[in-house]
Order: sequence, then C-alpha cells, then structure tokens
Amino acid sequence: MNYSSIKELAKLHKCRVTDLIALAPNNDPFYAGTPGDWAVGEWFSELWQRFGYGYGVHIRRVHYQIISQDTPVLMPNGLPYENTETCWNFLSQASKMARYLDLVDPGAFVDRRNPEPHVFAVHALAEPSIDVHNYSWGAADFPSFPDLPDYYIHNYEGQQRYHLEIWCEKSTMNDALLPLCGHYRVNLVTGVGEMSITSVLELTRRMNGKPVRIFYVSDFDPAGQSMPCAVARKVEYFQHKHGDDADVMLFPIVLTAEQVQQYRLPRTPIKETEKRAGRFEERYGAGAVELDALEALHPGELARVLRTEIGRYYDRALDDRVFDAKAALSNELDNIQQAVIDAHQDEIDALKAEYEAIRAEFRQRMGGYGRRLESLWQAISDELEEATPDIDDYPVPEADEANERPGALYDSERDYLDQMTHYKRHQGKDEAQP
Repeated sequence: MNYSSIKELAKLHKCRVTDLIALAPNNDPFYAGTPGDWAVGEWFSELWQRFGYGYGVHIRRVHYQIISQDTPVLMPNGLPYENTETCWNFLSQASKMARYLDLVDPGAFVDRRNPEPHVFAVHALAEPSIDVHNYSWGAADFPSFPDLPDYYIHNYEGQQRYHLEIWCEKSTMNDALLPLCGHYRVNLVTGVGEMSITSVLELTRRMNGKPVRIFYVSDFDPAGQSMPCAVARKVEYFQHKHGDDADVMLFPIVLTAEQVQQYRLPRTPIKETEKRAGRFEERYGAGAVELDALEALHPGELARVLRTEIGRYYDRALDDRVFDAKAALSNELDNIQQAVIDAHQDEIDALKAEYEAIRAEFRQRMGGYGRRLESLWQAISDELEEATPDIDDYPVPEADEANERPGALYDSERDYLDQMTHYKRHQGKDEAQP
C-alpha cells in the first residue's frame, strides 16, 4: 500500500483519502509520495550527497552545516534556509520524506536524543541437536615439571592525582566525548537538561579521596548558563551537610560567550517561553547557540578544548615513569630469584633427573593401555551414534498460547482497511469509514 494505491482505493470506495490513512497526510508513511514529498525528499538527498554523509549522522548537524554555507542554501520554495525554528521543522520533514521514499538510507541516522535500549530478551540461535562426546584421552599426558618459584608483582599501577569528570547536558556529543574520556580515563556524565540530586550524590561516592575537577559542557543559552551553578550548588550543599572536606572544583568549559564569538557560531532565537531570555540577551546579545553547532562546523574542536583542560591535571608521563619503575623492580626481583635458585641448583637438577626417569616409564606403560582405552571408547561412541534417536521425536516444549489481550490498536494479521478502522476508532473518527 502506498500513495498511488491509497488514491485509487479512495476512488474505488468513494471516500476521502484521509479516511484511508491513520495520521496527517504529511506524517503518514504510507502516504509518502506526493509531488511535494518528492520535492523536499530530493532536496534533502541532494544535500546529503553534497555534504558527503555516510552513516551515524545526527540530523541536528545537517542543520548547522546548511546554515554555515558561504552561499545560502535555498529550499524548494526558493527561500534561503535560515537558523530558525521554521526551517528546522522543514528540514526534519524533508529528512523524513527522504527516508520514507528511500532517497536516503533510513539506517544512516542516529538517535542521540533517546538512550540506548536495554535488551534482555533471549532468542534461540540454533535448532536442538544431539552429539556424542568421546571423552578418551587421546594421548595420555604426564604432568610437566613445575616452574620454579618466582615473584609476581600485583597492582603496580600509577594513580593519577586528580579525579576528573566531564558533565554534559546532552548525549548528542557522546561520539566526540566517549573516545576522549576513554583515553584519559575521565568519567562522562550526561543528562537531558539539569542534572539531578542523584547524579551529584553518585559523584560523591566516586571521588575516592582524590581532588575532583569537573568540566561542564552545555549549550550557550539561559539554561546552559544556570546548569553549572545548579550542579555546583548541590555539590556544595552536600559537602556542607556531610562535613566533607574534599577538594572539589567545577569549571564551565564549553560553550562560552568567547567561544561563540571565536568560532563564529550561528545563533538561534530563544523561545518566547524562556523567562531568563531578557537578562541573558542583555548580557550576551540576541540568540542562543547549541553545542551541536560547534561540532558540526568545527569537527573535533570540542574534544580539543577539553583535551587541553584535562591536560592541566592529567600527568601524561606517569605511565612511562611507572613502567620504568616497575621494570627496575622486576630486574631486582629477577636477580634475587636467580641467587636463591643458584643456591639450590644441585637439588633441582636431581629432581629433574628423577622426573625424566619416571616420565619415560609412564610413557612406556601407558602406550598399550591408552590404545586399548581408545579402542573401547571409540566402539562405545559408535554404538551410541548408531542408537541415537531422532530428536524430532522429542520436540522442545513450546510456550503456551497467550491469553491474548483484546483491543490491540495494531495487529499485523489485519488487512489494510480493517487496520484503518481500528486506528480511526481509537482516534474517535470511525463515523466516516468506507
């Protein structure tokens, strides 16, 4: 069922097209394919190709790349694409049509607004089968001569002096931040908007007695200005409440007014419902800037800025010094071990000679025994194989049929029109069904 067949079906049943689709015409995927849909979809597809996108692209980055072109990008209506809510909504619609019409691979996009699903469902990967296990030795092995006692160094690892964390108000920057944090062993805390009390309490449990430095990353807008203060105040409160004298500092690192100017980042009008807009714009000028703009227009710059800040506290040479110190310790222990071994060398040599004699006798006696055992075990295995029942005669019990709940909004067993009736009934629009 698609745009053309829905139009034909409407003629056949002498009803409106809207009676045969469940959503608004511009949102229903089955109805994608109007001349307007093709126009906006092809417009988006052309930009996708021009910008050289592949996979793992977030739509917000496309927005910022469009508005930063030297020559304004024109929409199908001839108007320039601008950094406005209206144009953003148009881009979202165009990308949707491009995916529905297979002009762009729907799987090429990533959703960083919503967390990854936690998958616990288990599905069988193979059909049941029966195998015979032959547990014969193969070759009967005599135990090897044990290694001599030696030293082993445990947990000789360098500890960075500072506990470092990056706190970011959104997860759309994870592709830039996760590799950075993994490399420097810096914790990354992300959220949607202001961080919770729970997030702050969890921080206090992670500190482990080290001085703590928090680098805060947020949009350049009224909310982004207040978030670092809100987290800092919560940390301060709990330190006072618990008598915690830990050395904690929090720094707003990105985005700042200076960075917005330095990187010439485009501003977006602040929503009228934002009560803090007046004071913010009086101080910084009109409009706000999203983090996504920095990464879209200056890829890698966010990580570079944070890498510089981390470098103030992260001792890059520590691992090398620890390696050298551990090597010196290992060398000393090797010398000690060798001296002790030398003092017992005659006894060790005597035990080795006795071991070799016993092993030779073992091999001689086990040769014939092993061949008899192998022959018998193989005969038993062959008889088991011969007697193996057909596993299809022992089907795996299946789960009971469900006590199906009535009233499903969507049921894949329904035909198109029957399913549409259920949509309309759910929406309270069933009075005009064909």
